[in-house]
Amino acid sequence: MVRIGATESAARTGVGYCRFSSDMQREESIEAQQDAISRYASRENIVITNWYIDRARSGKTDDRPEFLRMVSDLKRNVVKPDIVLHHKVDRLFRNKADAAVYRRDIRRMGVKVFAVAQPLDPDARPEDIIMESVLDGMAEYYSVNLRYEVLKGLNVNAHKCKFNGGQVLFGFRVNDEGYYEIEESEAAPVRRMFEMVLERRTYGEIEQMMMPYRTRQGNMFSQTTIHEMLQNLKYRGTYIYGRAPRRIEGKRNWRQGREGNPDAITVEDGLPAIVSREVFDQVQELMKGRRKGPQYRGTNYLLTGKVCCGDCKSPMVGTSQRRDANSAKYYYYQCVGKKRKAAECSNHLWPKDVLEQRVMEELQKVISREGLADALYDEYCAQEQKKGTQRGPIEKEIQEYTNKISKLLDFVEQGIQTSDTANRIKEYDERRQTLKDELAQISTDYGFTRKHFTDFFNHLLDTVNMADDNPQDAKKTLDFLVERIDLYPNEEVKVILKFTFAGVDNAGAEGGT
Repeated sequence: MVRIGATESAARTGVGYCRFSSDMQREESIEAQQDAISRYASRENIVITNWYIDRARSGKTDDRPEFLRMVSDLKRNVVKPDIVLHHKVDRLFRNKADAAVYRRDIRRMGVKVFAVAQPLDPDARPEDIIMESVLDGMAEYYSVNLRYEVLKGLNVNAHKCKFNGGQVLFGFRVNDEGYYEIEESEAAPVRRMFEMVLERRTYGEIEQMMMPYRTRQGNMFSQTTIHEMLQNLKYRGTYIYGRAPRRIEGKRNWRQGREGNPDAITVEDGLPAIVSREVFDQVQELMKGRRKGPQYRGTNYLLTGKVCCGDCKSPMVGTSQRRDANSAKYYYYQCVGKKRKAAECSNHLWPKDVLEQRVMEELQKVISREGLADALYDEYCAQEQKKGTQRGPIEKEIQEYTNKISKLLDFVEQGIQTSDTANRIKEYDERRQTLKDELAQISTDYGFTRKHFTDFFNHLLDTVNMADDNPQDAKKTLDFLVERIDLYPNEEVKVILKFTFAGVDNAGAEGGT
């Protein structure tokens, strides 16, 4: 045993560092590392004052919260140990450059760095400098070599158009053989997204359409996410792997990936297509036009995408006319079916300003209805309370999978494993993570108060009242509340709301508003 530092009788202080990566190689558990460090400290009369533990963190970089906190604490004298103890060299570093820099900086503070399972002491034995460098190099070699071996397997999978890990794109699922299949319940809204672009609908309207759905992370679909989905070649059946090249440390460079990677593996018709190639290409051309922008500028028709002809059921769109060459423009909503003579229709032109004012006045009545915010808050609380009853079974199942994984890891550490052990651990861990994601959606803290609901509806009312001054916010409120507005030849305006409000029929506005 190498003795380091002062005499045995003088108690020294130390901090312990442990790390466990998220891959499936055989690695000592955190508990095993702590046990080895504690037993060594006890023998050497070292008092451990602090533990720094990184879980599911790679040693290839210094992007490890607990490791960086340890270094910061040492620099700021938050802790003043005689020694930093860790289990093996590769638990502290898997990168020669980081090992050299951080080990030097820590030693300059007067603190030793010592691996209890690889007892090297360069200060006492110069030859240990060589061995320390060799172990650092071996740790990095192991990591880099493993990555290349994994990448070879991933590339083989890619040429077969198989799933290669990560999040499965919305609209697809992966079968037991690892191949993509269409998830029809998700593919339907994806197809509708593309259709809405062809209908010249806004991203805001598409966002509203996607409100009932959630991303793989459990979030609502933002306009940015929708924009990226509309450009994803997988939806037209093109399999792509490696679009973003890897940096030297192995991470993907997604910024450069936007420009494309010449080494990416691309297989046309490698996936089942959710939309046709013709539809996909048409949408790309329209999106290019939106980026250029001029044809979308001009008069702001607040009701675009919402108004329909009550006679022939065609959409109604904004239009303008002059009574003569020298007169001012007049703005209207016009039935598309009648304009194109595609339908027998008796509807007429609807003056833009008059119609928009009537609709906004109706929305004012709905939003300002007494007790509306309170009724919706009570319904929200009831739903959240119902969700809360689901926590217990999910937490129990998570614990069951945690216990299964722990037992398998114990067998691995003892050298007892089969060819299927790693797959079983991965399967259990994926299921546990899915359950954790479900649990994250269920909160015992409702998050919103009655005042939040009241303030929100007051905000909606303000945007409607100030529609002339801020049409963009008024448009968002209208998109949020209104499903459709039917206009009839007899001057009847029917506003169909997206929600059933307390005391308000879902048919919305009363006839003849």
